[in-house]
Amino acid sequence: MPEKKKQHQIPRVYMKHFSYDGKLSGIFGEFPDLKEIQNIPYKDQCYENFYYGKDLIWENKLEEIESNASKVIEKIMNGEKSLDANEQHDMNRFITFMHERVPFHVDQQIYNRAFMLLKATQMEKFKKPDKNIPELSIRDTITYIQNNQKRQIIDDVLNIAESNCSRLDALCYKILSFNTENRLVFSDNPVLIINDYLIGNQGVGMAGVIIILPLSPNLAYLLFDNRMYSSVETNQISSSNEADVSKINALQIITRQSKVFFDQNNDSRKIVYLFSKKQRERERFLKSLTPIEFGSKENKIILFSTRNSDDKISLSFLKIDTEASCLKYKDTYLPIEFDKKKIKERLESLAYLHNGKISPEDLEKYVTFVWKYYKKENNK
Repeated sequence: MPEKKKQHQIPRVYMKHFSYDGKLSGIFGEFPDLKEIQNIPYKDQCYENFYYGKDLIWENKLEEIESNASKVIEKIMNGEKSLDANEQHDMNRFITFMHERVPFHVDQQIYNRAFMLLKATQMEKFKKPDKNIPELSIRDTITYIQNNQKRQIIDDVLNIAESNCSRLDALCYKILSFNTENRLVFSDNPVLIINDYLIGNQGVGMAGVIIILPLSPNLAYLLFDNRMYSSVETNQISSSNEADVSKINALQIITRQSKVFFDQNNDSRKIVYLFSKKQRERERFLKSLTPIEFGSKENKIILFSTRNSDDKISLSFLKIDTEASCLKYKDTYLPIEFDKKKIKERLESLAYLHNGKISPEDLEKYVTFVWKYYKKENNK
């Protein structure tokens, strides 16, 4: 076998912490047609031959990123919860690449490009009926993009990850330690990104963001916007809250591509129950990934969805800051702005959208909070 042919999308150094004697368990497919498999070698999961290319440029770079993060994860597994700035950056870099490199993201990019190609072809056919442009289906265009552009798309998402690595350094980290009967799972799309204040295409992805990556059946790495949320002062959060683990597992199930993995001491019946309980949310999530088109047969505007669940979850270990509590309407958002007057102008539509339920006092509090939020960011 050629060296480094077997290239993993989910790193082995990550999966091994859910395994026993090199093996873990998995549930594949969609409810109710689920397939449960026990004792599967983690090294044979989540890989594709030469996924990052035969030149090994990205494979070698990712190997270095994984090696650095693996040292930090081992440190956490050994009970050390205080990380220095370099260790935090190594974890943030690892998480950023994990989020971008998984097939779920790559396949979504393939679908989006195929959708744009299909719509462009349809418009061209409408404008030039005499050119004998063939009829295409979404399947035809997906196959074309898959065969001709997949390698470039993988390079593109990895380059995006490289340029975005430092963004997470602005967030606060905590190590979540769960003393619960429920045990954490991970999916083939394991980085959970939650943001109650990123509404549709409005708002800023990092404002109010919560990121969770399970590290083992009872440990997770948490990043959050500490200008909006507050938590315990220490770097470790110990929790015996069974609901927190269930909520995190449910999000793994909702946002997976097709697989969920867990350690062999986990109760698979509880996981199957979550599959059934969250079936509607799963269907809604998959539906939300379809691009939305506006316009005529000659001109189109196409909006692409994020790949994060829009389900609102309340986690016991994070509390909304008192100042941020004015953001009580679920469809409010934080606009990018550093001028208080302009913030107010942009947000005055909120009162209209809520049929006057937002009072002038509420609006003023909201404007003041947003102004302070970005003023702090601008003064960093």
